[in-house]
Amino acid sequence: MASVSFYTRSIIKKDSDIVISVLVRDTNTLIRLSTGISIPSDLWDNKKGAIKNYYHHSSDVVSRMDIAKKQTESIRDKIELFIAKNPDIKTSDVKDIVKDTFQDKMANTIPFRMNEYIPFVIEQMKTGERKLPSGGNYAKGTIKSWGVFWKNWQRFQDEYIERNISFGDVSVSIYNKLIDYFNEQDFTADTQRKHITTLKAIMNYAYMDKLHTNRDYTLPHFSKQIKTAEGVRVYLTDTEIESIFNLELTDEMLDKVRDLFLIGCYTAQRVSDYATITKDKIVDLKNGYKAFSAYQTKTKHKVTVPFLNGNAVNILNKWKFNLPSMGGIESTATLINRHIKTICRMAGIIEPFTTETMRGGKIIVETKDKCACVSSHTARRSAITNFFKNGLLDVSDLMFLSGHKTEKAFNGYICLSDSERAERIAEKLGKTNNNL
Repeated sequence: MASVSFYTRSIIKKDSDIVISVLVRDTNTLIRLSTGISIPSDLWDNKKGAIKNYYHHSSDVVSRMDIAKKQTESIRDKIELFIAKNPDIKTSDVKDIVKDTFQDKMANTIPFRMNEYIPFVIEQMKTGERKLPSGGNYAKGTIKSWGVFWKNWQRFQDEYIERNISFGDVSVSIYNKLIDYFNEQDFTADTQRKHITTLKAIMNYAYMDKLHTNRDYTLPHFSKQIKTAEGVRVYLTDTEIESIFNLELTDEMLDKVRDLFLIGCYTAQRVSDYATITKDKIVDLKNGYKAFSAYQTKTKHKVTVPFLNGNAVNILNKWKFNLPSMGGIESTATLINRHIKTICRMAGIIEPFTTETMRGGKIIVETKDKCACVSSHTARRSAITNFFKNGLLDVSDLMFLSGHKTEKAFNGYICLSDSERAERIAEKLGKTNNNL
């Protein structure tokens, strides 16, 4: 009879997740297949091919590992039962068994307590069992954001409420206490908005899973529209972008970061899109322009974006039309955020820039060197703002480039100050009435 065991293909790294695979083997059979079950690497015993003891960890890790352990045990039991009835097992049979195991979990083992349900859903997002409404998988950034919410939700219960909260407890009163807690922790308005959005999504998922009938989270006063500061966000002018392009950089990392960032300035895309341009995503338009054509990572919408500056083609030629890889998207964004400030300083982008941030319910005003305010996302804002400012493209064209579906979301990327807007209006008036 064939044996059933588990192993991992991944190289075990500290503080990382690994995926468990199943091995079915005898004289005539050798089947290796990923189960899709992921666990923290430090909880896997390579020698035993099993999950280590985990009950000394936090409650969310225990809940997650309970699920993983039940899944592996179920997969083993079902494969052994199948083999007992039909020794001629095939890879497709093992795939069906793994699929059935996850379906059984969805139907029968959904935790009914909120503190067990949240890590359960996060784990489903990681394995792909829980999908987006569009049918796609959740992005790593979204999963990470849910994990941050979960940690803060636990602290909120332990330190502020001093009790565990159930689905039925989530009311406007709890919402108000949560906002007070966020303000005490000096969370920014953006962080608060993300956390409230996540809480509402959790409540909605639990409602669809028939775990509660509480609809307070849908009330107007349970709002994710947290008031933000009205200060302008930083963008780079065409002249500043040109100065970055003209820098002579001998450091390899700075050179890669500079070129990736500039491609963002020349495409108006997110870092998850502009950092993944390869030769197969570049097309030639009928008028001779080169364009970037791909599905956006976040929205899954297909865009075809002409490179908005001739310098982009020079950069692409430099890298033989395959931009340098710096690891995954999160790693790339981190490296750009770390080094682009240095690059901007080297390019002389150091004039004072005043930021306004809503933090802890108060507007915090800070003045820094402009280079210190630049991040990977500044590339996208700069492209949109500059083309809006020079009037070469109208709003519908810019929304086509950026992939925005609503003007409200798009307008958040127009980073003109009040004085810049006034000057733009005055220029338009001057063209229509020379007497002004």
